[in-house]
Amino acid sequence: MSTASLFVELVVIGVGALSWVVLLVLSVFGWNWVPTERVFSSVALVPLLSLIYVFGIAAVYCLLFAVRCPLMRDSDSVFSFLHC
Repeated sequence: MSTASLFVELVVIGVGALSWVVLLVLSVFGWNWVPTERVFSSVALVPLLSLIYVFGIAAVYCLLFAVRCPLMRDSDSVFSFLHC
C-alpha cells in the first residue's frame, strides 16, 4: 500500500469518526455556541484536516484493538503474532 493511499484511507476513516464525535457534542451542548463563519473558513481547513487525520489513526487503533484482542485468546489464531 502506498503512502498516499494510506493517508487517504486514514482521512476517510477520520471523517467518519469526527462526524460521530461532532454529532455527539452538538447533540449534548447544542449548536448555537459554534462560530460557523470561522469553522467553515478556508483558514480552518488545515487544522481541521490534521484533526481528521488524528481521528482516523485513533479510530483504526481502537478498531484493531477491539477486533484483535478477542481473536488472540485463541492460540491458533491468525492474529497470534500481534500483542494486546
